[in-house]
Amino acid sequence: MSARRLLSTLGLGLALLAALMMLVGLVLGFWAYQAGLPAVERALDAAKPYLAAWRLLVFLILIGGWPRWIDVAARRRRWPETKRRTAMALRWRAAAWLLVIEALFVQNVGGEFARNWLLPAEEGP
Repeated sequence: MSARRLLSTLGLGLALLAALMMLVGLVLGFWAYQAGLPAVERALDAAKPYLAAWRLLVFLILIGGWPRWIDVAARRRRWPETKRRTAMALRWRAAAWLLVIEALFVQNVGGEFARNWLLPAEEGP
């Protein structure tokens, strides 16, 4: 298979994936509109473990596959060796930022800190 054919097949696959994701988003949006807020909250509570597993899988694929992704990108884009080594060195920095984003925004560590330590509840009489 030639590189041009592979890229066109890959592009078609990505376009189909994007279309599928839009369709799923529309269906979920319509369902949320019809079901109401309490049903959506229950569904999100039920989906939390699956969404956490999905995020963990994406993290593992990104961080675990980083050397392979960088080597493929370096070969395809004909990067010099210094650029490839620089990109390879950014692996753990990217992992650290993913964990910071996860902690602050997904697990709400920043909000809990602000609520419990910076804005303590007023004590009663």
